Amino acid sequence: MEDVILFIDWQNVYKLARKSFFDVAEPNFKGQINPLLLGQHLITRNAPVRVSKSMAQQRLKQVRIYCGVPDPIFDRPGNERMRRQISAWTRLDSKIEVIQRTLKYPKGWPIPEEEGAKPREKGVDIALAVDFVTMAARSEFDTGILFSADTDFKPVLEFVTSNGIRANAEVAAWKADPNTNIANKSYNQRLSLDGKSNLPFCHWLSIDDYNVIKDHINYKIRTA
Repeated sequence: MEDVILFIDWQNVYKLARKSFFDVAEPNFKGQINPLLLGQHLITRNAPVRVSKSMAQQRLKQVRIYCGVPDPIFDRPGNERMRRQISAWTRLDSKIEVIQRTLKYPKGWPIPEEEGAKPREKGVDIALAVDFVTMAARSEFDTGILFSADTDFKPVLEFVTSNGIRANAEVAAWKADPNTNIANKSYNQRLSLDGKSNLPFCHWLSIDDYNVIKDHINYKIRTA
């Protein structure tokens, strides 16, 4: 059996899901995913192909979610919403690991000195990149799947695939239908190696896949 770890760039995955499958007027929880269902789905959908090619079967070792969390001093409702969501993730299974960083707020917030400035993630991408590379080098997984379309992660893929590291690097990406009124073909973004647009292997996820792994809970609402 091959051990698989899924690395999720949460904000990137969520935003591109909304752009790929939903109208801007849809509620904000449309675009959310259940991380455990996603990890299980990626392995299940590949199983028949691996059997036909006499390849080793895979098992989900861990799902690692990298996300920014609102600062309770500046945004208590946003912080509480995110805390409820993270709590829901970690209750799913012990395989779920959440790596979080407090959002960085522009000077003068909530009335920023620079017009249009917004809170942003700080250190989230670096944490994911460091973990992916170091865990691959330590052979902590056989296959690492990086779910993000952020091109800042290209050096991560280049390092893992070109330095004699035994672990295999793959990516995941949303696949919108350009024939629908909502989906936009330009959002079909995937990470690839320069000069090798088909590498590494990409798990393209359509609206049908999204419907299997969706999480449409409204975490803004406090539940008992």
